[in-house]
Amino acid sequence: MKITLSLLIFFLLVTKSYQKNQWDGFGLALIWPPGYCASLGTRCVVSKVKSDFTIHGLWPFVNSGATLGPEQNSKPYQPIPKNSPLFNPLTANWPSIEVNKPDDGFWAHEWNNHGRASFTLFNQTQYFAKALNLLHRNNIARVLQNGGIARGHQYNDTQILKAIRRALNVDVKIQCTAKYLVEVRICFDQAAKAMINCNTKGIRGYCPKSFTFK
Repeated sequence: MKITLSLLIFFLLVTKSYQKNQWDGFGLALIWPPGYCASLGTRCVVSKVKSDFTIHGLWPFVNSGATLGPEQNSKPYQPIPKNSPLFNPLTANWPSIEVNKPDDGFWAHEWNNHGRASFTLFNQTQYFAKALNLLHRNNIARVLQNGGIARGHQYNDTQILKAIRRALNVDVKIQCTAKYLVEVRICFDQAAKAMINCNTKGIRGYCPKSFTFK
């Protein structure tokens, strides 16, 4: 009986620990709006395009690439009031530039499909605040400029990745669509604090041999 009880306690402790650490890290996906707009064509809201990286999402990931579901105690997205301290920063730094896809719908998608999986670490407010904080800590537009990457020119993935690694000292992933650079994806540890190499199947990226930094 004692052995059975000990095993049960051990199992419960391990299960609880696993639930709190079901992800291996976080990926901060940053959109390059000029490139993304070019890939969208007529579906782009040009008036909302800015010449700086904006947020796509903060994605908890597992190294195997498996999909994470919502944490059982998490709640679906709650609309962010206009008088919330988060509203204006999110509108400026996490906009949807696609026709008929409002900002609030974009935020809801990211929380429901990614944020809720990390609910044991972040509630909804903390999730959005953390993504904004990580964006402002990593000025990728300046990193590329300082690395000799100029807008309107063609590059290969090695040139972009090396320029970012020289500044951040980590490997990142990049994503292209229709031969334009559209995203840079930076990986962080389980606490979403320290940058780590994106050597994982949990955060993917692909670009052709030659693409344009719009």
